[in-house]
Amino acid sequence: MEGPVTPLDALEQSQDMNALLNAAHRVPHEQLLKFDELRPDVAAEMADPEAAGVEFASLPTLNSILKGHRRGELTVLTGPTGIGKTTLLTQIGLDLCARGVPTVFGSFEIKNTRLSRVMLTQLAGKPLEGDPEGFSSYADTLTTMPMHFLRFFGAADVNAVTDALEYAVDVHDVGHVILDNLQFMLSSVATSMMDRLDAQDVAISRFRRFATEHNVHVTLVIHPRKTDEPLLSTTSVFGNAKATQEADNVIMLQNGKSFRFLDVRKNRYNGNLGVIPLVFDKSSLLYRELHPYAMDAVQQDALKELRSWQGLNTDFLQWRRPSSSHVQSKPPPFQKQQQQQKRIEPSVSLLDAASALSESVN
Repeated sequence: MEGPVTPLDALEQSQDMNALLNAAHRVPHEQLLKFDELRPDVAAEMADPEAAGVEFASLPTLNSILKGHRRGELTVLTGPTGIGKTTLLTQIGLDLCARGVPTVFGSFEIKNTRLSRVMLTQLAGKPLEGDPEGFSSYADTLTTMPMHFLRFFGAADVNAVTDALEYAVDVHDVGHVILDNLQFMLSSVATSMMDRLDAQDVAISRFRRFATEHNVHVTLVIHPRKTDEPLLSTTSVFGNAKATQEADNVIMLQNGKSFRFLDVRKNRYNGNLGVIPLVFDKSSLLYRELHPYAMDAVQQDALKELRSWQGLNTDFLQWRRPSSSHVQSKPPPFQKQQQQQKRIEPSVSLLDAASALSESVN
């Protein structure tokens, strides 16, 4: 006999009501959980908080701020038109891909053939034009890496994009999605400014939910609004405040007085913020960190001005702004950090950087 479904069924079947009530238990809600389900993850994170994410091999100082690259997060990247956001993203994407993070790169603005040429140059650390053997070697390397590209170009339907991404996660276990950029993706969705803003908010919510539900890190490029200010702020991101509110990280590629720099304006993981001076190598198409001990006086003054402008608490990054006596004497903390940076700086190519970092970790 089947068990009772309702109290009336129990009475008709002469069931012991007290026994049924004592054996009853609450049906859990799928959106509620207790700490015992979180305990293993919390214990793992507390045991090694510095290794919470996959480290960036080519941008080591970014690790000291963000503590690595973690699944389940949403990063918003912005910067002036033409500053090199896509080139930075191909570098970061390849960097993490070489470290074992399966990646999907979706550019709605630049064709995949052009993206691939940039990636091959970054992998090699040099131009490959006129070098068919070099091209063949690095093309073979890129082919074996877990790097995937979206076929979309120009305007695309958000549902179609997320459908392709869901397939990539299910079949290829993708852990990092790069979408460059949101405005191009939504360019045919709406005509009025209000419609565009609404469409952008909806898309951001979709990608935020996608990152959380599929445990994937989504890096989303959003162009800034037009401004006369020399430097961008979180309010410069185009659209309503939803983009920066939903994001775990907000990173800006800025044009400074003496150098370009990465500007971490939001970091939900640990709250650390900071600026990372950069120098761009046109030969390898790679950004490299410009360390204070390699700066001239004008650049060091510009870095000090930037930190004052941000009002940052950068005690944990003191090694990045030494006085002249620090540069000469190299006290132990600075010297140790300098050696660590040298160890993983991509002096030749992204592959060298990833290989050196893997060896240092192992």
